[in-house]
Amino acid sequence: MITERIVKFPYEEWMGEVFFGDNDLASLPYCVCYQYYVDESDCGEFGFFTENASYILSCVFGKEISLYTSHGVKKTERIDINGLYLYGDSLINNDLLNSYSGLSSIELKNKLRERKGMMPVAIVEKPCLYNIQVDDGFDVLKINELINTNADFFLSRFFMPEAGQSMLIFDLSVWNEINKCANVIGVDCMELNSINELSKKNR
Repeated sequence: MITERIVKFPYEEWMGEVFFGDNDLASLPYCVCYQYYVDESDCGEFGFFTENASYILSCVFGKEISLYTSHGVKKTERIDINGLYLYGDSLINNDLLNSYSGLSSIELKNKLRERKGMMPVAIVEKPCLYNIQVDDGFDVLKINELINTNADFFLSRFFMPEAGQSMLIFDLSVWNEINKCANVIGVDCMELNSINELSKKNR
């Protein structure tokens, strides 16, 4: 009997509330969630909380993922809160993180300079990650920049009552990698036509 599975379902129009701005997305994502404790009635709990889920995440995205929220950037191995996740060590991602870190450093130094009555250092250009997320919304123009520069990233949002914490992924090859890693440990991969189909599988 299947006790855990990873589920792919399509992005739907109402999910556009995730983004702010007047532009359309450069490409539409697909969504992925994880279900465990699946019982004989085909229902279960949602979330990337099990050992198998952690294995698949590390297999696909690596041991450390950089999580960006409106509070800043931190390293994580889990997908359990809303935010933007950068993975891998591509030059593009390193540039994104370094430019954001550089800005944070300048802002901190400016606060110290202001306390001493000194002029702050001018910030000529804000990096892409700066305010890419405000509260729980993402700036569509900046997300498009990540898409168009082939940055390795995905978004995470909590959908309720179905799906729980889910990934919004723009790279189709990631789903192929998820399938490969899931097959190694015997976790089922399921593709649905709508998030609404999960309502019949929610305990």
